[in-house]
Amino acid sequence: MCATLPHSAGRNTAVMSIYDILREQILQGALPSGTRLPSIRELQMQYGVPYRAVRVALLRLESEGLVTCKIGSGTYVKDERSSRCKARAVHKVTVLLDAVPDWPLIIQFLRPLLDAVRDELVACGVEQVKVEHVSDEDVWHKFDPKEGDGVVWVCQRRRHTEEPPPKMPVVIVGHNIDVTWPDETGYDLVAPDYVQGGALAARRLREAGCRNAAILSGRGPYDHIHYLCSAAARRILGFTSAWGSQLKGSILHTSGTVPQEGAAKLEEFLSLVPRPDGVFVTCDDLAFGFCHGLIAHGLQPGRDVKVIGCDGQPPRFEGEPRLTTIEAPLDEMGRIAARLAILRAQQPGRLATKAYVAYRIRVGETG
Repeated sequence: MCATLPHSAGRNTAVMSIYDILREQILQGALPSGTRLPSIRELQMQYGVPYRAVRVALLRLESEGLVTCKIGSGTYVKDERSSRCKARAVHKVTVLLDAVPDWPLIIQFLRPLLDAVRDELVACGVEQVKVEHVSDEDVWHKFDPKEGDGVVWVCQRRRHTEEPPPKMPVVIVGHNIDVTWPDETGYDLVAPDYVQGGALAARRLREAGCRNAAILSGRGPYDHIHYLCSAAARRILGFTSAWGSQLKGSILHTSGTVPQEGAAKLEEFLSLVPRPDGVFVTCDDLAFGFCHGLIAHGLQPGRDVKVIGCDGQPPRFEGEPRLTTIEAPLDEMGRIAARLAILRAQQPGRLATKAYVAYRIRVGETG
């Protein structure tokens, strides 16, 4: 195993590169059945990539049945032919889409995630994928073990209000999951790496020449403790940590996340001294409204004020500037969620996994 990765590779690229290298070596026989792989730390040092990138790559290999992870012993190569037969034994997975039907933009936004889950399940030999629309309250009661092997719950936005049944065979995947229970509750979780996303936005504004940044975030209906666990708070943590010096601009909070809330913050933003030349907005809806507010005050987003949004959601109004945003990798998240669902169906008693996938930047006109 002498292959190396370029240090400039992003985390998504790193995960795929390690995965591709190890998978090719296993399939070609360079790593025969029974071989013990180096530890995660050893692979991290060898390839020069983050610990989590190695862990996610090994997780994908395990979900395909190419390796097996033995607690306290290590990760070992399995027989590839028997692994494929085992994967084909999974016959049915129920996919639940938590999206309100009369919100076409939300459904449009989540479509790549749902399609990626379904396509990956089919590619792995799942015979039937059943899609249902459910509410938060119904999801724990919809799964019938007689009808399928597990659930991939595709969320528009998730705030947990009740604990799932014991050993519920579910993988929760979404772009904006606010509060999660500890791993021992038994479900798997796939979400963007919120802290990394905030850091990516900070670096983008720095590269654009911004010297003073503000943050615009929707606090929402949280108590203090739940807010600290929210996706928005973790994005803010990543941004402030990566800014490189003490953040001189303000953190402006709104009571909601609709575009009108973003536009309503312009007066407060314009009163800041000195006025920030860059703004990180923790959700695209607020960013769209903030950009419209700038235009209404005679300022040009991207020229007078750099604006970075979050999540890569579709525009809300015609004619608005194309938003620069940190984009949730919905396709990659969907593939990982599908693999986890198959792995949980094969190994019902396995420890739960939380996979956080790196954001990517989508450059528009605003930053």
